[in-house]
Formats: sequence, C-alpha cells, structure tokens
Amino acid sequence: MQIKLNSLNKIVVFIYILVVFFILPTKYNFIADILFIIAGTGLILITWLSKTKSKQNINFKVLDLLQYLFVGLVFIFILIFSQYSKTYITSNLFFLILLIYFFYRDNLKVKNGSEEWFYNFFYYLMCISLVVQIILSYKMNGSISLIIGWDKNYTGVILFLFFAFCYKRNKSFGILLSLISAAFLDSRGFILMIALFYSILIFRSPIYNLLKTFIFKKMFRILTFLLIFICAFSYFWVYSIASQGTVDYQEGLNDGSNKMRFVANIKTFELIKENKNIVFYGFDNDLKKELGIESDNYSSHPRYLGARLVQTHNSILSIIIKTGFMFSFIYLLILSKILDKYFVKENIEYIFPFLASSMIMHSLLNTSLLLFWVLILHLPQKGNFGLKINFKPSLGNLKLNKVSWKTR
Repeated sequence: MQIKLNSLNKIVVFIYILVVFFILPTKYNFIADILFIIAGTGLILITWLSKTKSKQNINFKVLDLLQYLFVGLVFIFILIFSQYSKTYITSNLFFLILLIYFFYRDNLKVKNGSEEWFYNFFYYLMCISLVVQIILSYKMNGSISLIIGWDKNYTGVILFLFFAFCYKRNKSFGILLSLISAAFLDSRGFILMIALFYSILIFRSPIYNLLKTFIFKKMFRILTFLLIFICAFSYFWVYSIASQGTVDYQEGLNDGSNKMRFVANIKTFELIKENKNIVFYGFDNDLKKELGIESDNYSSHPRYLGARLVQTHNSILSIIIKTGFMFSFIYLLILSKILDKYFVKENIEYIFPFLASSMIMHSLLNTSLLLFWVLILHLPQKGNFGLKINFKPSLGNLKLNKVSWKTR
C-alpha cells in the first residue's frame, strides 16, 4: 500500500507541474490549483488512514507541531478579522501543507534506475510542449515566449526550472533547448539565473564552505539577509543611481524597468509603516486595489518617485504585505525548514539562482513555482543513486521531544 501511495503521490505532483507550466493557459491555472489541493488533501487523508490501519506510529517533532498549530491559529484569526480578500493566504497555506506532506515528511520518494522511464515520460512531454510553443510564438510574434500566457520574465523562470530538471537528469537536448532559448527570450532574469548556475557550479566547494559558516548555515538566516539587503539596495538604487536619470529600456542596468522594481519595494516599505494592522494581516489579493493599480490601463496607474507604480517585485516582501507579519514569519520559518533539508553541496547551484530571481520577482516563494523548485531540489542527480541529504538531527529529533500517535 505504501509503494502504491508513493507512486500516486509522484503522479499527482508531476501531472500538476506538466499541466500548469507546459499545457494549460495561465488564466485557467486556478482550476489546476484547486484540483491539486483537493487531490493532495485526499492523499494526506489516505496516508493517515493507511498508517492507522497498519498500526504505524505517526511522529511529529514538538517544535514542528507548535509551528503548525501557530500558523493554523493565525490563519483562523485572519479569516475572522481581516476585511481583505483571503484567497492568496488560503492558497499559500494549502500549498505549504502539501510541501510538508510530499517533501518534509518524505511521502514522495524518488530514485534512479528502475524509475527512469517515469522521468523520461514527463521529460518528453515537456520538450514537445516547449518546442511547439517556441515555434508557434516565433511565427506569430517573431520572438520566443510560452504562448499559454506566461510573460517573458516568468517564462524565463519556468525555462530555468526545466533546465535544472534536465541538468539533474542528464538530458542533453533539454539543456541545449534551454540555452538556445536564453539567447532569444530577451529575459535578463533568465540569463542571470543561467550565469549564476554555472558560476556556482565552477566554484561550488569554496562557495558551499562559505555558506556553511555560522551566519549562513540555515535558510531562514539567508532569507533574512536577502530581505535586509534588498531593502537597503532599493533605497540606494532609487536615491543614488536612478536619481541621476535612467536610460531606455534594456539599454543598461539603470533603465526605467529596474527603477520601477525598486520604487515598488520602497512603496511597500511605506505601506508597512503606515498600516499598523500589517502585524496581524495583509492586503491579500486586494493589494493592487490598495495601490490604485487594479486597472489594465497602465497609463491610469499612479506614479511614485518618478516611476509607474506596480506591486512589489520581491517574493518575500510580497508575502509580507499580502499576509501580514505573523503569518509570513511562520510561513517563511516552515519553508526554511523544508529547504534546509536540501541545503547540501550538490544542490547549491539549483538553490541560489532561483533565490536571486525571487528578490526581483514576486510569487516565486509560494504555490506552483515554489513546488516545481522544491521538486527539483528533491530529485536525485542521475548517476548518483540517492542524493545524499545531510539533514542533521537536532534536539527536536530526539525521542523525548516527539509527539506520536500510536494507532491501535
């Protein structure tokens, strides 16, 4: 039963990734999200019932259990007291629960060898989808993009994740397809991720040794550092660099597009300072309305510090401003614990290009893109039978510090 459940878990996750990023038009993604949440919830219940029936212990570390309880209570508080939409925080919570189930709780076991046909099946489908979309988009627009609706920046993120999948599974055609796409996509973010990937790969050992010092040995510390850095850098860029004038779009780093990104971050800081309720809850999907940018007519959007106002282009800030400090803190803490499991030397070239991109784009550290990324971190490198995960036990792993339900 356990083997069948594991196979079912893999099928559900891979089908969801395939449908959302390679088949379904983006305007229908919410349908796939809902079906995935329903299927994942069903798998959690089936797993619980299966372990109960076979009289297996279901163990939780006390600290983990307290965190899950706290995030649940905060969510209920927000449902009751927030006057804003609840869709964003609800989807984030459900996807976090599924990440815990599939990856942190080890209910999606992957291996090399006998399962190569499974990876190949989804790999070929992804390749076919990308080739067809690239050909059609080039014929229609003279440029490369995913015609199912992703803009070029998010197309770049998806192509990087596809590239990372291919690199881990030693798929030469997929790697080549990704690199060729980088030359035609016109996405600076994608080029940055590819450049960081190979730079980290070349200097992997010294970079890993530096990262594993006391300051950076945990992902929560890294996320905190990145947030502080982007805050300081946004003010520096807007008031010291962009204030001297900007160049035309993509004519240099100091163009209007980059100024707009950093101005959006500064506006988010101002919103946080002005709204005391941000401690308890955020603006959720009403953020655009709060900023006055919900209209599709960009010319009607207000300007701030000399740039058109947009929502924050930073994944951490986006979570904070949309969910509030209490939920975002515990959300990022739990997410960091999941990522700590994969923070090993063999994974750093897959981790930090994505994190760098999350500092200049929103929605990379929640829901579907986060799931795709964690899945890649979870996959073993082809040729290494089982990626070595150095998940060192802490006090929370000791038996005296566990809570267990023994089924009878």
